[in-house]
Amino acid sequence: MTAIGQGLKSKGYEVSFVCATDYEERIKKWATFFPILSYGNYTEKELNTKWPTRKSGTKLQNLVFDNEHEFVNSMADQHHAQQHALGVLKMQHPGREVVVVNEGMFMGCLPLLFGAQGIKPAAIISVGVIPVCLSSIDHPPFGQGRFPDSSPEGREKNIALTKKMKEVDFASPQLKFIQELDALGAKDPGMFFLDAIYRKPDLFLQACISDVEYKRSDAPSTLQYIGSLPKGSRGAGEEPERPEWWSEVTSPSCSKRRIFVTQGTVANEIHSLLVPTMNAFSSQPDTLVIVALSQRGATFSSFLPDYKVPLNVREFGYVPYDDILPHCDVFVTNGGYGGFQQAVINGTPMVVCGDTEDKADVAARAEYAGVAINLRTATPSEEMLRRAVDEITKNEKYMNRSLELKSKANAMDPIGIIDERIKELVGS
Repeated sequence: MTAIGQGLKSKGYEVSFVCATDYEERIKKWATFFPILSYGNYTEKELNTKWPTRKSGTKLQNLVFDNEHEFVNSMADQHHAQQHALGVLKMQHPGREVVVVNEGMFMGCLPLLFGAQGIKPAAIISVGVIPVCLSSIDHPPFGQGRFPDSSPEGREKNIALTKKMKEVDFASPQLKFIQELDALGAKDPGMFFLDAIYRKPDLFLQACISDVEYKRSDAPSTLQYIGSLPKGSRGAGEEPERPEWWSEVTSPSCSKRRIFVTQGTVANEIHSLLVPTMNAFSSQPDTLVIVALSQRGATFSSFLPDYKVPLNVREFGYVPYDDILPHCDVFVTNGGYGGFQQAVINGTPMVVCGDTEDKADVAARAEYAGVAINLRTATPSEEMLRRAVDEITKNEKYMNRSLELKSKANAMDPIGIIDERIKELVGS
């Protein structure tokens, strides 16, 4: 959302930003900052400390827990923060239109959309930065990591699975959603909370190309695809690390196979993916394994002081993926959605290893789009990784498809589309 805000500012918009206080200093450099306070004031880096039991159940139980505690329970605080921001802006700029552009899982706009009293913006646009969670007769429910099936038999099964998801598996967050809306003076939503996110705003703009999402015959016309965020927009303004080996890896004359691997920022247990990937290729001098630890200045010695890093590993703490992906033959990822989209826009095929949060669905979409091998586990063996990487680099279909989608992604202008949609909605 920072990239979108900065992009809109470059087009002449005056931008205000509502988010957790941890981002205050960063946001104030380019926008007016409004904090989310109390329960809803957290970042993804704090998830496991704020909710220490969030990973204690089955994968389904953990997904339900996250939806209730991270998203639904934060709705009231998000709503109050957004109302405060709207009040200040209306007072400072009487007569000017205010448009809300919020991240899709930010639920603070929903009370207004279900009838709660408050200051109403000229329009509400949500932007999707995770796989589309909207239920459909054409695919199984979100969280299962399954492919779509629009055959008569498939649709019958999808309907049954979705009914179970809404009425049984996610009954607790749905009940809490209704209760929270009622407490804020809104009416009974009459729909599932994850569907409301897509169906209630004026527009829902999904930040990807349609090729990497499932087709839905029953999706609302307000769900539109705007393409992946442009290269260089994530991490903009941050000083990237440039280790001493950088020129070796990025040189056009480098003849070695280059594998980029990262564990991500939310699910970032170092033993799950980084160590197995390094070990899998440790005896292959014609292969370079480039490891991102996702923390500035971090080194392996700070995590695993007794681990002997293989000679063909090149490690660094943090670098924007757009800086390294164009130079790599394969991206081994735990299935974060941002990394997935950056791989698409850079034309880098993937091996995806993730099954927590939304990662099973990211992995399924990458496989469905033809740009990845999905290992269907967050803890792959070294042999699984070797076979998958070898298949990606030897079978040209993955690179060909990746380059095809890269061309489509780079032909789109997501910031320009958001600008157009805002002007259409407010009539300017």
